[in-house]
Amino acid sequence: MPVVPSGDRPAHYQRFLGNMRVLVEGESKRKGYLMGKDNAFIIAEFPGDPSLIGQFVTITVTETHNWAVEGVLVQEETTCRK
Repeated sequence: MPVVPSGDRPAHYQRFLGNMRVLVEGESKRKGYLMGKDNAFIIAEFPGDPSLIGQFVTITVTETHNWAVEGVLVQEETTCRK
């Protein structure tokens, strides 16, 4: 299935482009990618290190699909652990 450029997608897909805060839940089926969800349970896939699993990260969404969004890692949030 060909990927439709973001500019050619319906307006409701456009709202997902930009930054998104995601809880990293695990590795994606795609090698080298992680999978997580935002606070609206939108699935996001992005390249990253498995050490990020269980942490919140910010990604920039670059592609939208019917089932998920795809992006790149912007930053890892620092957390205080005792």
